[in-house]
Amino acid sequence: MKKKLLAALSLSLALAMTAGTLALAGCAPDEPDPQPELNDPALDGDMLADFTAGESEAFFASDGWSNGSVFNTQWNANNYVLSDDMLKLTIDENPNGSEETTNEYFGGEARTHQWFGYGDFEVRMKPAKKAGTASTFFTCTGNYDTNLEGEPNPWDEIDIEFLGQDTTKVQFNYYVNGVGGHEYMYDLGFDASEEFHNYGFRWTKDYICWFVDGEPVYKVEASEDSPMPAAAGRILMNYWCGTSAAEGWMGAYSDPGDEGPEYEWVKTSGEVYMGEIPEPVVVEEFEGDWADYEAQAVTFETSENLGAPAYSFEQSGTATNITYMQAGGYDNANFDCADIAADTNWLHMTMTNNGDATVNSRINVRAGSDPASLSTTNSYGFGNGELLRTNAGEGTFVDIPAGETIEVEIRFAGNCQAVEIMLDSMQAAAVEKAGDVTISDIKFAKQGEIEIPEEQEPADVVINGETIRVEGNLGAASYLVSVDEDNAMNVTYSTIAGASYHNVSMNVAAAAAGSDTFTATVTNNGTEAVTLRVDVLASEPVNANTSACNLSATMDGAEVNTDLEWGGSTFTIEAGKTVNIAVVFDATKTVQSLQMMFDSSVYNDTATHSGDVTVAGMAFAKAE
Repeated sequence: MKKKLLAALSLSLALAMTAGTLALAGCAPDEPDPQPELNDPALDGDMLADFTAGESEAFFASDGWSNGSVFNTQWNANNYVLSDDMLKLTIDENPNGSEETTNEYFGGEARTHQWFGYGDFEVRMKPAKKAGTASTFFTCTGNYDTNLEGEPNPWDEIDIEFLGQDTTKVQFNYYVNGVGGHEYMYDLGFDASEEFHNYGFRWTKDYICWFVDGEPVYKVEASEDSPMPAAAGRILMNYWCGTSAAEGWMGAYSDPGDEGPEYEWVKTSGEVYMGEIPEPVVVEEFEGDWADYEAQAVTFETSENLGAPAYSFEQSGTATNITYMQAGGYDNANFDCADIAADTNWLHMTMTNNGDATVNSRINVRAGSDPASLSTTNSYGFGNGELLRTNAGEGTFVDIPAGETIEVEIRFAGNCQAVEIMLDSMQAAAVEKAGDVTISDIKFAKQGEIEIPEEQEPADVVINGETIRVEGNLGAASYLVSVDEDNAMNVTYSTIAGASYHNVSMNVAAAAAGSDTFTATVTNNGTEAVTLRVDVLASEPVNANTSACNLSATMDGAEVNTDLEWGGSTFTIEAGKTVNIAVVFDATKTVQSLQMMFDSSVYNDTATHSGDVTVAGMAFAKAE
């Protein structure tokens, strides 16, 4: 069989903000006092990513969100391009975006799976010479990341930035707990856009020193009033354009072309603080000829959006034309296939975009023996022969440019019961996106052995005398739950995506009535630390972002982080440890459900996690 390697990436689709890499100033900063003679030794990092040799497993492409503010760019994996022995980041028009929503354009961003602490950081790059853009190399973290104790990180950042309107200069900057204002513009004495050069910085607790082509050129030192960044961060590189509000200092952007920053390699001596590089996964191409298989005539149904059907269908033989004026809230067009997909493990379909804008789509193969609790079991997928992004438990993603046709092939596990297709609907709210897509050549086939994932048996737990069914993302690529004779709930998992927000949930309305505290004993039976987030959810939203009514939480009596804006209390439980947790919630709210996320709630965590956790003694009580 022909083989390919697929990095097991699992990208978050949350539209959360990431920290910016810009100086919000209308003019260049004042020149600092003259620098003393710098004699710092040359940077000495190990090779982290050599893009001249091809794809790097250390980096992945950001996809599906915008930084907001003056960024007029939504990150898109298609703008992360490996070609000509380098990584190139690009910008192109987002046909469904606008400056008002700060995503008028698609841009490229690369980020590491791992977070790095103090050390040397260096890149060999060539920035884009294009007004209105920034080409960057930096380290960064913020409150969307949590540390090993489950607490949100400060916004710490160290920057190397090129503004495309003048690439004879480079700007250095840093943030400490969200405080910037440390910009310094260094005159290079050459045009950086013409040739590759080396740029980097040495980061210690006492100082930061920036380098150009191996020579130290600028240094800042810590003082009592001016500390250095201290929180470990990812290494990032991005290319973005600004809104009209940024034109005063970075120029006006227009007319995307083929320009973009190019990167040859990244080196670092920074110690890995947390995060793991996903293990490569071997995938197989379909070796048969799809022309030998019969196309199936299926009947599509649709979810409802704002009380009306999200999609309209017109069927002609084995082809179905799908049109829509607005979609969102993860609406989908779906069809049952239990009969036609029996004893198969490959799905084929042809998707034609008849509209005038790119369609962002996701395909979920839903499998299992119980139609009421199906799981998404896509293993991997191809589009016109190229690997597509597939997230464990979430499906396969494919962008269809206007006027183009994509032949999609998906390998899946389990007994396929249904297929869901999301067209321009992968956002929480409905948006006005008109679309016209034809789905045809739906075929199923078998190649090799059919993998049947372990399925979830119904599980009940007793809390405060109430028998409660355990629900949520159970079975296949999610959680497997069992409850023993002592009423202890055991949760195991092997392919949980770090930012999937998969959860185990229970309707605790009756059990939680009249209480304000949830308690439990949690044992980590695995070999790695587990991040557990617990949400006590009210029947109505608490604010615009969440229904979680948590107020505070402790683990073995010590306070842990509770996010009052986005919801949830987060506990980090070391391997082999047993802890007692307590979550205090707002007793004035009507509690509806209890939700637990095991290794699935760290924003931008792209690793895939496994674990074995026991939750015992769950109870609700009223504080005295």
